[in-house]
Amino acid sequence: MERHANKLGILVAVLLAWTSGTAVGQEPASPPPETAVEAPPPEPTYVTAAEPPPTVQVTTLSTTRADTAVLSTREEESPSFLVDYDMSMPVGGLRDFIRDPSWSGIDLTNPWPVWRSLFVGPAFSYHMFDQHDQSSYGLDTGAITGTVYRYAHFFSLAAMVRYVFLKPGDIFRPYVGGRLGAEFVSTTAMVADFSRSDDDVGFMMGGEGGVLVRLFRALRFQAGIRNTFTTAKIQDSRLSYISFQAGLMLSPEGA
Repeated sequence: MERHANKLGILVAVLLAWTSGTAVGQEPASPPPETAVEAPPPEPTYVTAAEPPPTVQVTTLSTTRADTAVLSTREEESPSFLVDYDMSMPVGGLRDFIRDPSWSGIDLTNPWPVWRSLFVGPAFSYHMFDQHDQSSYGLDTGAITGTVYRYAHFFSLAAMVRYVFLKPGDIFRPYVGGRLGAEFVSTTAMVADFSRSDDDVGFMMGGEGGVLVRLFRALRFQAGIRNTFTTAKIQDSRLSYISFQAGLMLSPEGA
């Protein structure tokens, strides 16, 4: 009976060992081999290259010496020579002697640039006034009635100054200026067989203004007005006149 109980105990122990996976007299079973699991490949990383900067085309202006000379000439003032025809109106004491206007007048100037658009230079002008009418001419001892012929000649030599506005290449260029110098005056009055002449020299001054109109590169038209006053006298009267000018200005350098 005891032997059967021992067998039963051994059988139970074997069953227990078998259920736990371990057989009697054998080493425990090795664990199952590990299965290598490959990691998924990394996602490719895309690197975006920076876009190249836009190409900037730089255009250089290549100017030759001739082009530079033309540009500098257009932008710089140059000496000039002006010839004007003058029509003058007598004013003040001159009008007491001659009332008719002068249609015989010429004005010559040679302005030179000294600073920007400021010009200075010499100026010469000549004007002749004449009139004849039926009137009486007073004398120291009385008066003579008849056709009286009157003449007045004005010669002036002066220094002029002028400022011209806008740029040398512009079509229209206004200007203002003035003159200082000397004036020689000669007057004559004739009636019947009597004549009287007076000569005098005096200081002269005047102001002017007008506009220059470009016709060609080296040629401009000038239109202006000038007032002239002189200390020269006719029978103790101061003389002055207003001149309306029209003429041409020649600039050899083409400004």
